[in-house]
Amino acid sequence: MIYTVTFNPSLDYIVSVSDFKLGLTNRTDSELLLPGGKGINVSTVLQNLGNANTAFGFTAGFVGEEVRKEVEQLGVKAEFISLDEGVSRINLKLKSIDGTEINGMGPKISAEKVQELMEKLDTLKEGDVLFLAGSIPSSMPDDMYEKIMARLDGRGVMIVVDATRDLLVNVLKYHPFLVKPNNHELGQMFGRKLKTEDEIIELLRINNFSSEYYDLLAASNALSRRKFGNRGYVFTQIGINAEPCPINCNFCSMAATHYSLNDKWKKSVEDICQEVQFLQKSYFDDFFMMTTANYPIEEFISVGRSVRGLLRKDQKMVANIGDFGLDTALKLKEVGFTGVYHINRLREGEDTMAKTEDREATMRAIKEAGLELYYCIEPIGPEHSYEELAVEILRAKDLKIDVMAAMRRIPVKGTPLYEKGQISDLELTKIVAVSNLAVNPSRSMNVHEPIKLAMLAGVNQLYAEVGANPRDTESHTEQNRGFNPEGAWSLLREFGYVSSAY
Repeated sequence: MIYTVTFNPSLDYIVSVSDFKLGLTNRTDSELLLPGGKGINVSTVLQNLGNANTAFGFTAGFVGEEVRKEVEQLGVKAEFISLDEGVSRINLKLKSIDGTEINGMGPKISAEKVQELMEKLDTLKEGDVLFLAGSIPSSMPDDMYEKIMARLDGRGVMIVVDATRDLLVNVLKYHPFLVKPNNHELGQMFGRKLKTEDEIIELLRINNFSSEYYDLLAASNALSRRKFGNRGYVFTQIGINAEPCPINCNFCSMAATHYSLNDKWKKSVEDICQEVQFLQKSYFDDFFMMTTANYPIEEFISVGRSVRGLLRKDQKMVANIGDFGLDTALKLKEVGFTGVYHINRLREGEDTMAKTEDREATMRAIKEAGLELYYCIEPIGPEHSYEELAVEILRAKDLKIDVMAAMRRIPVKGTPLYEKGQISDLELTKIVAVSNLAVNPSRSMNVHEPIKLAMLAGVNQLYAEVGANPRDTESHTEQNRGFNPEGAWSLLREFGYVSSAY
């Protein structure tokens, strides 16, 4: 048997008034009386589809009797509990004025009457379906849905919940059979509370094989579509040297202690400019130049000055280099850099020889110089706890990042972390979704390296890479792991993202 619950049924008085004038007497052109309330609406639809069902709820006074009569006339079995005081609500709906409704308050529901409803629900048995729909009246406990689901837990009753915000979020722990939030409500559920480490960790702990997992992805995707529209971005990155780096990151193929690339080199200015000109044959938005941490900064600035003249005015130029101070940040801006990719990597100072305080000082210099800071949670491996991820997600949130990303560690043979493996596509996609909802970047969300599943979590930006890559053993990653701009745009367009160039 199917049952519905409507705590606060109504009699909906639906009228049409042509040429409505405020402050004057208006006459209706048409009138309609219908029983209302989300649970009753569900009962009506079920009955129209030929599915017998019973409506539970509370009614009071002459309006309540009319609601009961109207429901029974629809063919629905009405088992409403009659209240001793008050009157069920009448809702006035003006069809001729979009969105204009005046809803009544409804009667007060005593604890004794709530208990009477609970006793009715105790009669439900395994295989029955219960619909909980709509808001909870102020006279009832605000955790009423939770109390009902806790009472029925383990009895085999399939419970469907149609509610918003905390009403829905708080019952997820009882594993309802079905929930029905729309995209806007999903965004509210998963996005509005991600302010603390515990709240972020709670979402990261969602089972990757549960329905909540896909609700999370849908919420993140809804946020991106609402915020970014269908605007996609491709960023191109050139690794301009392949040399042993003294920072000795345990995940990097270019660390001096375990250099794993098949070659060593440093590109000339002429070679770099030639590659930029070639890349300009394809459309991309931002251009990144990446080096090892020991690359001479003055030489890097000089290269940047030459490259800037080859880029379109609307293309951003971004530095991806080691730590530096405010003076260097100002020089980067002077020659045409618009931003810097710089992060506090997971287990900084443990898996690297860099210090968190130095990374933070560099990020402060970037912001103080008026450069845009590009951020990423990386390199994520199976060994990293959700607590560690939450700290870095909150750091990005506090920094008010415009361009956000999440990147898993690619196991590079020959590096100390190779044997630890990598996280799954499902796990990476979940981290992308939580990062997007928590940080709420204003321009774009990225996953690296690109995977199709993460596109369903609101990713609207991808990287195309050439040259040296710390996640590859080939010194020219475009011959192995690297995406070209056309490939990146193809994937974005597959998921409905476009640029102004297309």
